[in-house]
Order: sequence, then structure tokens, then C-alpha cells
Amino acid sequence: MLLHDYCYSNRSAGPLSSLVVSGFPNSPSVTVASYHTKIRCITWLKTFLCKTLHLLLTPPSGDNVGRATDYNPGGNLGSCGWPSNDDHYVVALSPSQDSRAHCGQHVWLKNVGGGDGGANEGVSRVIDATVIDTCPRYGYGDIDIAEGPAWDLHGPGLHEDGVFTVEW
Repeated sequence: MLLHDYCYSNRSAGPLSSLVVSGFPNSPSVTVASYHTKIRCITWLKTFLCKTLHLLLTPPSGDNVGRATDYNPGGNLGSCGWPSNDDHYVVALSPSQDSRAHCGQHVWLKNVGGGDGGANEGVSRVIDATVIDTCPRYGYGDIDIAEGPAWDLHGPGLHEDGVFTVEW
């Protein structure tokens, strides 16, 4: 049912629908049925917006844990067919996760520690990135992160080819 249909339907009009509730002087009068319909519409809209915001702002629980490394897309086309630069928030998944089926999907990545080649200063940092490529050498749960967002995720302590652990 469309929001318009829901908010403006007369299905709830009953015996009190002709009762007029007057407000302040010089204000338009409103029938009880239209008043209840508007309240119902506002309640539905509020619930819809709250649930939508919750879904958009809450990162997933992290069903995958794996190693993460930096990679340089360098403006080349990924396996999804989209070009990307090193500073774009993009990732490559392993073929074992059917990465092409996830083209364009957003993933939340959380740095959970570890790190070869230096101190991992970004533990508990979270970023959002888009799947655009496949990393053939990786196993299930591993992920390649474009250089810019990887730097944001692990901080300056790791060397250029640092490996660290992410939950996503």
C-alpha cells in the first residue's frame, strides 16, 4: 500500500466521521476520522524513518573475519568493470566469496588488530567501502582495501604492505 493511500484512505471512517472537532478561534475544523488518519500516517512515517535510519547507520555484526592488505587500484577497471583510484573507499573480495555477485555492495570494515610490519594504530576504527574487484590470491574472509581507506583504517604505523585483521 502506498503511503498516500494509507494516509488518505477513508477505511477508518465510521459513525463519528461526521463529528467536527473545532480548535482555536478562526481555525479550520477537522473531522475525527481525518484527525485519526493523520495521526496514523504520522505514526507510520515515524516508524518507517526510524527503522530505515537504524538499518543505514548500524554496521553489520561482522560475519567475516580475515586479513586485510592495501592495494592500489590505480584507475584501472576492477572485475566489476568500474574504475577506481587509490583514495576511493573500495575493496576487493576473494573469489571464494563470489565477489562479482557483490559488485556495488557496501561493506563495513572494522580493524580488530594484528599487523605485520609495524604498529597498528587503528584498532576499533570502522570504515564503509564498496566492493568493486576480486583478489584471486585471497581466501575466504580476506579482503584487499584501496590504499587511502586502508591508511584511514590502520593508521600510519603499518608499513606500506602491512597486513592486519578486519571484521566485516
